[in-house]
Amino acid sequence: MDERKMAEDMVQENRQRAMAAVRADPVGVPPSESDLRGEAWLVPTDHVGYWHIHGRPFPASVALWLIECPWAHPIWHSYVLSLVHLRPAPDEQPIRFYIPGATHEFMIFALNPSKRRNEIFGGRVNRLDPGNFGAQMVCASDEEAAARIRDTVREIIRGDLSPDTDFTHQWVQRFGDSMMRK
Repeated sequence: MDERKMAEDMVQENRQRAMAAVRADPVGVPPSESDLRGEAWLVPTDHVGYWHIHGRPFPASVALWLIECPWAHPIWHSYVLSLVHLRPAPDEQPIRFYIPGATHEFMIFALNPSKRRNEIFGGRVNRLDPGNFGAQMVCASDEEAAARIRDTVREIIRGDLSPDTDFTHQWVQRFGDSMMRK
């Protein structure tokens, strides 16, 4: 058997393993977006109020997506993409700006495959740290920022954008590298 065939077999085996993990952990609600290579759920904003950062409520959430794309990595099949606004909030830590005029920031994290994904709908995010990618952007409104992130989610579930860290260059092309450690 040649090396190429062995590599293809390994990729296929990893895909089958990831799909088995997905089937064993159903989300339980219909996806907000679906395409050939994945599905995504927009977590309702009434659940977003549960998020806490450093033990305190974080009222800046604009959108939160649960993304299933088992093709992206042989072990983790799901990711969470969080979008927040950068407007000052009472009693919050000072905001760190990485680009002039930034209005919004997002982060994408792999989810822990040994935890239940649907816990996100109750306010619990079983993410793996560190995050895979984060960026700030300048948008005229929360709606514009949310639409840009929805387009990004659609790219992921089409298979055009990988959330895996091996493909960080794809994210940098779209959003820049201002939040990356240099």
